[in-house]
Amino acid sequence: LGLAYPASHAIRLRRIRLPAAPVVAALLIAAAAPAWLLLLRPGPGWTEVPGYWRQATAWLSAEDPQARTLVVPGSGFAQHTWGRTVDEPIQPLAGAPWATRHQIPLGSEGNIRVMDTVEAVLAQGRGSPALADFLARSGYRHLLVRHDLDRLASGAPPIAVVRRAVAGSPGLVPVAAFGPRVGAGGAAPSPVDAAVSVPSIEIFEVDRPVPV
Repeated sequence: LGLAYPASHAIRLRRIRLPAAPVVAALLIAAAAPAWLLLLRPGPGWTEVPGYWRQATAWLSAEDPQARTLVVPGSGFAQHTWGRTVDEPIQPLAGAPWATRHQIPLGSEGNIRVMDTVEAVLAQGRGSPALADFLARSGYRHLLVRHDLDRLASGAPPIAVVRRAVAGSPGLVPVAAFGPRVGAGGAAPSPVDAAVSVPSIEIFEVDRPVPV
């Protein structure tokens, strides 16, 4: 549109002796290139968010609508084995506060560092005796671990690594699970996940005093 304006203005001033319609049409075709190249929404399509996401968010809301949940692993864009939603699937469903490490987190620098610290602990696969206390001090009551991410597209650690990190962190208690059991997902799953079979979503409670 920015190019079309000066072009049409020049045509009106007879600086360029060309009919306006072909020039504008050519500019519109060029501007619409992402549409006819099928690049408006790259990645696998989807028809609806799986029901287990609705069940998980309903459970969190019923458990405590004021309790904050951290969704892990983080993902630059929401790229799951069932589709690429770009925005997080929990966003339109949640009835309680939540956060996750996204491509462009809208928050303070300190908040970003908190989420990066948790992601680093999970990616190491060893866990930490200080993780539960760290989450509690940061105001998180629940940890929602999603296993339906496309690992290759999202860059998330293997499922087995994340679960080993959670299991190695005292004070994170499993309280709920939702969805069908899944294994290594995506185009190039990690060999570490070859024998993995876990629920699509697992929720852990931070068994520490969480200040208001």
